[in-house]
Amino acid sequence: MKRYVEQAVYKDIKKKLVILTGPRQVGKTFMSRQLMSYFQNPIYLNLDIPEHRLRLQQQDWYDLHDLVVMDEILDILPALKDGDSYCAQAARA
Repeated sequence: MKRYVEQAVYKDIKKKLVILTGPRQVGKTFMSRQLMSYFQNPIYLNLDIPEHRLRLQQQDWYDLHDLVVMDEILDILPALKDGDSYCAQAARA
């Protein structure tokens, strides 16, 4: 399904950080996955998944991928203020 904003987001995502926000169940993850198809080597990190949180912390993906999609980031935003507590939370999860 093509969404009318998909092309506009794709145009911007090649140049800058793009954040998709909106209510639950409106298709943010779906659109993110669709946008990944435009790139050679994208990575999807769902921060509800402990292994994905550890990958984010380790940053082993940074130079390997031409698009990084981070999903479910709201739960970790308060922890980002204090990197040490975030690392500890990720390691415990």
